[in-house]
Amino acid sequence: MMIEFNKYDNYPWWIVILSDIVSLSIYGLGFMIMIRLGWIISILYLIYILILEYRLMRNHCVNCFYWGKTCGFVKGRISSWFFKKVIFQNFVHMKYHGKT
Repeated sequence: MMIEFNKYDNYPWWIVILSDIVSLSIYGLGFMIMIRLGWIISILYLIYILILEYRLMRNHCVNCFYWGKTCGFVKGRISSWFFKKVIFQNFVHMKYHGKT
């Protein structure tokens, strides 16, 4: 007997809000830990997080099924505002360099 899972073209907003609250809570906790080391460290941490989020949306969300749609983190929709979708044929022939 196979288990049938829910599939979404666009995730429900309650899932998106819940998952974003978890992510922002983790980032906030990291910021609170870093602020004990000093303001400069905590600001550098926030810049680091922004760079990671940018790289995720720029390099990975553009290849995702949810690009332009509401994924579980709404990054697919945000990515479509700033970046073009990668043509699938180009994606298949991309070289792997060992870095993400």
